[in-house]
Amino acid sequence: MSRLLTVVLIFSAGFGLISAFNWFTRQAIIGRKKDDLPFTLDGRPVILYFTTPECVPCKTIQEPAISKLVMEYGQDSIQIVRIDAAVKPDLASQWKVLSVPTTFIFDRAGEIKHINRGVSDYHKLKKLVSHFL
Repeated sequence: MSRLLTVVLIFSAGFGLISAFNWFTRQAIIGRKKDDLPFTLDGRPVILYFTTPECVPCKTIQEPAISKLVMEYGQDSIQIVRIDAAVKPDLASQWKVLSVPTTFIFDRAGEIKHINRGVSDYHKLKKLVSHFL
């Protein structure tokens, strides 16, 4: 029983730390002017996606999921912004990207609504984005 409690406590602490880091990241991004975003607001929700050429999960899971989402909703409905963190490390640092893939979801007004650190499959992305379409 004590091992189970230890596992639950460790898991809870990790989840709490990730949630806190995402909250601080969101607060830093919210404070920015809309002109500082690495995309142009045009009334569509945005998936801002940080990746690298070496990221295997990005190529095998994340990118196909994003492509499927765009095929389903159309390019006129959602804006995808792909940033190579290896080419633009300063931008990745400004956005507090610690690992790839990291995905930011913005609503139509350019307000950040979700941060995902790690792979997001098609179903997760669809659930996060469908609220804004």
